[in-house]
Amino acid sequence: MNTTAKAKSVQSPYRSQIRLVIRLSHLRLCFSRQDAPHVSKGKDTRRAVRKAFHRREKICTSCRISKRVETEFYPAQDGREGYGAWCKVCMRQKRANWEKENSAHRRDWKQTYWSDHLVQLRAMQLRGYLKQKANPVAWGRRKKTVAKASGVWNKKNPLTRAEYTSKRRTLKRGAKIVEKVRRKIVFTRDTWICQLCMTPVNKSAKWPHLDSATIDHIIPLSVGGDESYANCVTAHLKCNSQKGNRTVPQQMRLF
Repeated sequence: MNTTAKAKSVQSPYRSQIRLVIRLSHLRLCFSRQDAPHVSKGKDTRRAVRKAFHRREKICTSCRISKRVETEFYPAQDGREGYGAWCKVCMRQKRANWEKENSAHRRDWKQTYWSDHLVQLRAMQLRGYLKQKANPVAWGRRKKTVAKASGVWNKKNPLTRAEYTSKRRTLKRGAKIVEKVRRKIVFTRDTWICQLCMTPVNKSAKWPHLDSATIDHIIPLSVGGDESYANCVTAHLKCNSQKGNRTVPQQMRLF
């Protein structure tokens, strides 16, 4: 009995170290620089491992910032712990840069793909239409759910929704889009002053209030104007409606 107890007392420190190494290799966690000084032998090491286990952080290989795994990284089957090496912010920025650099290539590829697979794509659309006709109740319920969610999003993001509407109207008229115009930037640039009557715009007023802020094109889109910051100014809804598609002479001084 004494020999066994003595053997257990001798092996207990090594067993704890082995268990610690197994936990570290199983978690495969990357500690931040702030945690690095605390990783030492004994109780500090176990405390650091326990803290990292509950926090579950890893370092992004792009921005080198330690972030939470479950919320800041996309799942990946071939990645460590089932998550990718880049955080969500870096991945979105990488995709945005790629799409900006390859916009012409993506447009050409889409046109080519549609021309080569027109029959298959039309058949897919037909199957969706037949499925909708076969289950009108379920599709009606889904349509109401989508419409409700869309309405909630439109109320929360009125400026973004207005930008989408303006872009669709610009493309429909065949006008040129020089750059993506953000309404908030235009309103801030003009200090929320209507460039037609030169009076302040009510910031809290929402469309279709007559005093709400709108974007007015100095050269209207219907007569050859383009979508750019140089051609867009702030205007009241009532002033913009009264102007119509005419070119006001006093606005031309802005060019």
